[in-house]
Amino acid sequence: MGINSNCISGLGIAIDGVTYDNPNDLINYLNRINNRHTNLTSEQWRTILVLAIENLAIGFNEERNGN
Repeated sequence: MGINSNCISGLGIAIDGVTYDNPNDLINYLNRINNRHTNLTSEQWRTILVLAIENLAIGFNEERNGN
């Protein structure tokens, strides 16, 4: 299943370059989006979640590679 990142363009939701120090940062980030954008479609949420989890995985991999 592919994602359509165009569906979130124009919403002002920063995805690229967002990193998290721990999983709680990811939860807080998603809660902020939920509070600001109360009418997101399932396609928009799917896109946000996939990209956010990819960023979380990238952060963990960089942390492991740095040790």
